[in-house]
Amino acid sequence: MFALNVPKDGDSSSDLFFTMAFPKQISWAAIGLGASTMSDNPLVLMAYPSSSGTNVTLSPRRCDGHTEPVFDPSIDVSALPGTGLLNDTTFIYNGVCHNCRSWSRNGRIDVTSTAQQMSYGVGPNGDTRSNDPRESVKVHWNYGSFTIDLVQATGAGGVPVIITRENVTSVGVVQHLAKTGHVDTRAILHAVLMILAFVGMWPFGILVLRVGNSVRWHAINQVVAFGVVLIGAILGFVISTSYNRVSSSLLAHFLN
Repeated sequence: MFALNVPKDGDSSSDLFFTMAFPKQISWAAIGLGASTMSDNPLVLMAYPSSSGTNVTLSPRRCDGHTEPVFDPSIDVSALPGTGLLNDTTFIYNGVCHNCRSWSRNGRIDVTSTAQQMSYGVGPNGDTRSNDPRESVKVHWNYGSFTIDLVQATGAGGVPVIITRENVTSVGVVQHLAKTGHVDTRAILHAVLMILAFVGMWPFGILVLRVGNSVRWHAINQVVAFGVVLIGAILGFVISTSYNRVSSSLLAHFLN
């Protein structure tokens, strides 16, 4: 659950107050400000349990397409009272961001909009405990988009209140997209190609040579199998760059 408060002009006019709430059993939750998809340059407020399991780590991140969002240390977010684990069931983050109304590459929130585009993502069930705002997380399990009436959300500066119970009616929010599950076709194809080559084609090539006594068809089979492995390896490399931990390691390797 998410709620936003836009302070009136003259009253902390550069700030945005917000509240996020998510069940204890999920690994992380995130709101994308200013865009309905990861490709449209949202500013992501990602939250996950702290290392103690009793507090919340808030990581402001930037998106560059359909890859894991990257921590942006220039975004100034502060926790406010009430942040932590509620009733041992729900994590709450009450915060204020002092520069979340605009960001690089022309990203922005229009506080005069009655239908501002927003997005969200929720990680799978698990236990991502960390105090590191750069922590790598697993790919989302639930995601979607919505619009929010920021005129209705404008008022005296302060943390908005949300009720942490089921069947709460959203105010000023219209849901547009909601999807559950994640199917990475590239990963599936990578696995299929590797299994096909190593378990099927290369052993078959040996059989052709030993039983069929055909050097020519053995050579053709092995060359094709090598091509299949090469394609699978390239897919694996591309998939790995979608995750911060792998991307950072590759960058460090090339810089050194």
